[in-house]
Amino acid sequence: MNLDPGKLLRYTPEDGDAKNLTRYYTLPGSSFKMRSITSILGSTINKPGLNRWRENLISGGLDPSAIAAESAETGTRLHATIEGLLKGYETTIDPDLEPAINAFFKWREKDPLDFIQSEVAVYQDVVPGVLSVAGTVDGLFRAKGGAEDGSLIITDFKSSSSGIYAESILQVAAYACAMFDMGCHDHISARIVSFQKHKNTQEFTGDVNIATIPFDSLGAWAQAWDGTVTLYSALKMKVDYNEL
Repeated sequence: MNLDPGKLLRYTPEDGDAKNLTRYYTLPGSSFKMRSITSILGSTINKPGLNRWRENLISGGLDPSAIAAESAETGTRLHATIEGLLKGYETTIDPDLEPAINAFFKWREKDPLDFIQSEVAVYQDVVPGVLSVAGTVDGLFRAKGGAEDGSLIITDFKSSSSGIYAESILQVAAYACAMFDMGCHDHISARIVSFQKHKNTQEFTGDVNIATIPFDSLGAWAQAWDGTVTLYSALKMKVDYNEL
């Protein structure tokens, strides 16, 4: 199975259309928009932890939007550095990322997985011709030894000062559903690798939190993802009403 990242074109609001705040993907030569998996999750799943984080910053006289933008930029650099290391490229590690990269190597040592591919584009026709979804898997690995021996491991890298949320598990479950529809019928498990940050400074601590979602559990989360997509579709439906 060849999951070619080049098959999808990714659009983000920063690319020009400020009126459309929804990230989406398209296939080359097609105008049909595939909704981003993360955008669907963001518009349907309540995030009390994120709301508290924003409230705490505002009460402290800080701008949560500016801090979120800075955090996103840091996350982009971290993902690019990890991708380079996984592929064996000569990679420069920025000083502020060193604690997270040390944690990455700690994870790789304790959880020996064979690297297959990174930045893997996946997509699924949920309702053919009406709603399709897409996303990018941070890393695909193959387990060796233990209960997961031979399993394909979907891996998602996060940065957080608050641990791992259920939304992240729904995200990897969505990737699994998309890969199945693309013809990948391997035994699939998942990892969420979250690099810990200090709550106040947002600097990396050097610690890493790992969530392992085995095959059986991932199936249950896939059902939850199906429900999330159904809710998303319902929220987008037009409601006709008449004034009395």
